Amino acid sequence: MRFKIFFALFVFLPFLGPVVQAQDLTLASVPELDALVDFEKDASDFRGVVLRYREDRSALLRRYDMAGSLATVERMHLFTFWNYVPPFVAHAFGTLVGAFLAVKLAASHHGKIAFGIGVFFLFGGMVAASMIGSSKIFISVDLVFAYIPMAILGQRFAGGAKSK
Repeated sequence: MRFKIFFALFVFLPFLGPVVQAQDLTLASVPELDALVDFEKDASDFRGVVLRYREDRSALLRRYDMAGSLATVERMHLFTFWNYVPPFVAHAFGTLVGAFLAVKLAASHHGKIAFGIGVFFLFGGMVAASMIGSSKIFISVDLVFAYIPMAILGQRFAGGAKSK
């Protein structure tokens, strides 16, 4: 019964909001690309896009280096145990639910599928840890306890048989 209520809200919620007036979306109202972007006329458009991307990317990397930024290093000592609980719970719960659903949907090889989900999430966690950066203890605990053990626990909750 609850599923039907949530489904009805999900389907009909967009129609309950204010009605938006239709805009004139004819080809005459679409501006030309040259009016939006001033490319150099002596170079190709593709070369201009590549050069602009390279300049923007290098500027972003200079300004927003997450792992080595001074603000991150200065604030790291202010973090307490409770600042690390929500990310750990999110990683563990995501892996648990992913393994649970995969085992429920699988016909056989439940243990292998749950382990595969755990490894997939573990690789994602390793990539995120290398990009974002955090304390070494949190990263270690997160990678050891939030992925493979939660995938095995998800398999057990789903009632999947152990793989041989």
